[in-house]
Amino acid sequence: MADIKPYNEIIENVTLCFAKIAESGKKFESEDREYSVNVTVNKQTAKDFKKKFTKQPIKEFDNADYEVKFGIKVPYPEQDEQFVIKLSKGHIINGVESYNNKFRPQAYLVNQDSTLTCITTSRLIANGSVADVAYRVTTNKFGTFAHLEGVRITNLIEYKKSSNLLNPFGGVVSVIEEEDKSVSEARKNREEEETPVPPQQPSNTGFDPSDMDDQDLPF
Repeated sequence: MADIKPYNEIIENVTLCFAKIAESGKKFESEDREYSVNVTVNKQTAKDFKKKFTKQPIKEFDNADYEVKFGIKVPYPEQDEQFVIKLSKGHIINGVESYNNKFRPQAYLVNQDSTLTCITTSRLIANGSVADVAYRVTTNKFGTFAHLEGVRITNLIEYKKSSNLLNPFGGVVSVIEEEDKSVSEARKNREEEETPVPPQQPSNTGFDPSDMDDQDLPF
């Protein structure tokens, strides 16, 4: 097979599911870790992708099964099936980080003025978010592969971690706010100020250090 230099391509306006970009996730039945995202594409895009990347599987879901698995409405209701491509990039292989953090996949949010905000580690991407997805095309003796490079989000649905708190008032606690570091520091300082100083106990010799004058200190 001819040596082909890697290059980038973009799939536009697709629906994201199970995005693991803020942190890498474990690969199936392995201790290795990877950044990844499941991309739902239309039938024609899936067909074109399969022709080019014959070694990368595309999963097909009946519409009802898709909604159960991903918890969202089907992006292409005019189709009887939904087509999902998993794009990934290895992170930790055999216990070793495979590249500098600078080269990890990034997540960008498109602002109203068309500028981009990097939200890679600051916000979590929930199922149903819509984005353009960039991937790196590489070719070797095993075939041609697409590796996740990043996502440019045009419609962000932000994932919020659910609460496991026992709520005596009933109902659901949907969000737990992150603790403010300044509040945490103030609490720590207050606890230190309020901690009582234990009284000094006289020694077995009958000498009580509190009886000493300043002039008696050795330094």
